[in-house]
Amino acid sequence: MSEIETLGLSDRARNALRRNDVATVEQLMEMTPGELSGLRGVGVTLYTEITEQLREYQKKNKKRNPRRR
Repeated sequence: MSEIETLGLSDRARNALRRNDVATVEQLMEMTPGELSGLRGVGVTLYTEITEQLREYQKKNKKRNPRRR
């Protein structure tokens, strides 16, 4: 499992994910867009940052999440 630190997120984004008990990239990839945007402390700016970094991570690792649309 990959820790969320591997995504290169800002401190603010990492802290928001940790406060919501999201510790791994795999946990993040399992979330629907609605679940991610509904996390406490994740507004439009952090949502955009997290999804962009997750997309880059997936490109680098050639992994796809079938639940992402």
